[in-house]
Amino acid sequence: GMRKFSPDGAILWFYPTPRGTSQSLPSLMDGALFGSTMDGWVFAVSMESGKQLWLQQHAFEAEIDSPYVEASEGIVMAIFDSRMTPTCTLAGNTRVVAMSATDGTKLWEYKSERVLWNFHPQFVGDGTFVFMDVHGGAYRMAIRNGTLLWHSPPPPQFSNSFSDGGVILGPGGAVAYTCSSDKDSMPGSKGALRAYAVDDGRRLWQKELPQACVSWPAVTSDNRTVAVPVGPLPLPVPPVSIIAAVACFVFHMSLWLHLAVCLCDCATRRRCGKVRSLCCYANVILLVLVLGMLPWHWLSIWLGDSQIAYMWGMFGFQTRPLEVLAFDAQTGALRWHFDDIPHWGKVSARNDEDNMLGHFLRKQWYRPVCGPASWSSPTFDGQGTFYAGAMNGILYAIRDANGDGIIDTDSEVSSLDIDAASLHGGPSFAPGMMAYSSCQRLHVFHT
Repeated sequence: GMRKFSPDGAILWFYPTPRGTSQSLPSLMDGALFGSTMDGWVFAVSMESGKQLWLQQHAFEAEIDSPYVEASEGIVMAIFDSRMTPTCTLAGNTRVVAMSATDGTKLWEYKSERVLWNFHPQFVGDGTFVFMDVHGGAYRMAIRNGTLLWHSPPPPQFSNSFSDGGVILGPGGAVAYTCSSDKDSMPGSKGALRAYAVDDGRRLWQKELPQACVSWPAVTSDNRTVAVPVGPLPLPVPPVSIIAAVACFVFHMSLWLHLAVCLCDCATRRRCGKVRSLCCYANVILLVLVLGMLPWHWLSIWLGDSQIAYMWGMFGFQTRPLEVLAFDAQTGALRWHFDDIPHWGKVSARNDEDNMLGHFLRKQWYRPVCGPASWSSPTFDGQGTFYAGAMNGILYAIRDANGDGIIDTDSEVSSLDIDAASLHGGPSFAPGMMAYSSCQRLHVFHT
């Protein structure tokens, strides 16, 4: 559901998600909050009272990852229809629906030939918006009718790639910056940061990145610097946790089947001996499997960020490097590079593995893990400090204060251990405060 907090953290209202679960980042416009559900419903809520303004269904399902909702100029946009496409090995959302912010009625829709993994439109301010597909291709469309104005595909080697990254506009809306990966965004992949002219889609420059890019670029308010965090994706959970969780689920279902057979015996006064015996054997086998997996699961958790070195490295898993690179926003020349971050030694993001079975046993089967990327989306503050949270559970603040192009870890980097990674909702600023949501909790700071 949605919650509104006062500046000191008191809950002012709570709006329960209607008709299904919601994995979308909501959007604000004209005193209303807009969101969507996995079952294709879009809703509007009053920011003042938390009361529902309207609820409309425009699809029957949406991919669980990144079905963002955005709003501008009286129009709300959401994305649905999870499906495979010839250019991507993963299912993702492919249909954009634009609707009236007044009552949610559909105005137009756009069906993409490519997966739009992170549909997060950036509004230019002239009645158009830009967005990116899963391979790094950039698009510009008209807000009012969905007319495609231009499409700039990525280089051929990116045509079948997967990226969890996105696009951002520079101040003034003249340049769009995309960030994507050349393979599957796992270890061994590299990334690319590209700048496009918004007026006609011309590529202005491109820079290769040393690691996969699975986040957004961020641009300073003076339009001088664009920075991007890079690092390969973590796995949602280690294989042993998946096996243990599935075994727990099947064991749970088998117990219910056993109970049903016993009730059938009593009701019909017949002995279903063979079926009951099979249930007993299945329960014993599954129980042994679960009990056998749990020690490995606990060992993996106990090893912490050394688990790849001592456990999973023998199966080919690699540690994940984490870096931040900043470039001249106009030319693409490197401004500074920060990589003084220990390689992440777990195969999943911090605390995802630790919390998975607990979530699963609480029947959060649709998503028992957070499953974040290696970085949250980044943000620059007004003074040029770069903020982003990493999969190691640490929130970083980086600023080249003396402008020498070298980041001094002791004097130009601050970090805060928040004990969890974050999805793409990165640091956000309001007068006097900064808010940051991790996979476990909301953090609000005085600025």
